[in-house]
Amino acid sequence: MGGGLASEGAPLCSTIDLGHARATLANFLNETIRGVVGHEVLGPGRDPDSLIEPDRFLGNLLSSQPLCFNLFGELARDLDLATRVLKAIMPGRIGRVIEIKFEYSPGRGEEGYTGDRSAFDVFVRYESETQRRGFLGIEVKYHEALKDKAAPHRPRYDELADAMGCFPLDRSALKDKPLQQIWRDHLLAGALVGGGLGYDEGTFVFLYPCDNDACTRALAAYRAQLTSDATFATWTLEDVVAAQRDAGAPAASALAERYLDWAAVERAMDEDVEKILEVGLEGGSVTLEGRRRPKGRWQFRVVQDWGTAWELIDEAPARQPAPWMSSLDEALAKLDEGPWTMMLPLVVHPEFAERLVEIVVAREGEDSRYLDRWRAFNR
Repeated sequence: MGGGLASEGAPLCSTIDLGHARATLANFLNETIRGVVGHEVLGPGRDPDSLIEPDRFLGNLLSSQPLCFNLFGELARDLDLATRVLKAIMPGRIGRVIEIKFEYSPGRGEEGYTGDRSAFDVFVRYESETQRRGFLGIEVKYHEALKDKAAPHRPRYDELADAMGCFPLDRSALKDKPLQQIWRDHLLAGALVGGGLGYDEGTFVFLYPCDNDACTRALAAYRAQLTSDATFATWTLEDVVAAQRDAGAPAASALAERYLDWAAVERAMDEDVEKILEVGLEGGSVTLEGRRRPKGRWQFRVVQDWGTAWELIDEAPARQPAPWMSSLDEALAKLDEGPWTMMLPLVVHPEFAERLVEIVVAREGEDSRYLDRWRAFNR
């Protein structure tokens, strides 16, 4: 795993040492995908206008650029597999996949298209079930929030929008973030259909994880701008990985583990859990746990193990750990489901001792049975 710190000072665990990454292509899930990367990105035939950032591409485990290759690299080498996967995602549309390209534009900067440097992350040429020539121009996002500054508007965008006939007359929302990038890629798809390249149909596809709330909101807003969605589709990363698993793609399990296994993230975060407070009485205990997040923030959860002490509590709280909470006040409210201020303090985190002792004194008074022990943690 790579070294370095995030801007907030927390360890950065989503990068690979660049020397190792360059030597081994370890950011890519298997040898087939590494072979595609070597040919498409690292070989002499690489597009000189490519916008792929080499260091980020090779060393960042969670960048959407390597995700494109991990997700579609095997399909590019095995078009029968690609056909099975895409037939499952778009039933009735795909007859057979002919070709898959990466970082593709028919002509960057050419006024016959969008006149800018827009390109599709992944480009799929296919023959439909009715022998029509078609394509899928795919934009892939992972953690991105679509916050990039909008590019200067070009009159060519309006020309294409008029020709496509699926946009409103008032396009002010489409010209600003977060919708402009989606719109420009959609316009590129429209330019290809009408660009004399022999395509009978084409669809712009936006692919993203279903838990990316920024993308979800932006796509809902974008659909609201369309007068027809015949040339626009959205796929979730989860659905594409599931289709690959069903089709027998070798990398499907590794894809799910790398990009979709949030439980693994939770397990990694739990390695840094600290005890904020542990109190007990005969037969049971309750613990307030915390984990430090970037910028000095904390998250908290309550873990209860009342053991044989249930009979001492009129309404015993639930046994399972509560979810992680973002504020101490919320966590204390959860603690208040039990009589924690009356219990023996076993562990009190020094960073929180003063506040916790103040709460005990306010509730139990100076005659509290364990007050001296509580105060001992605040010295």
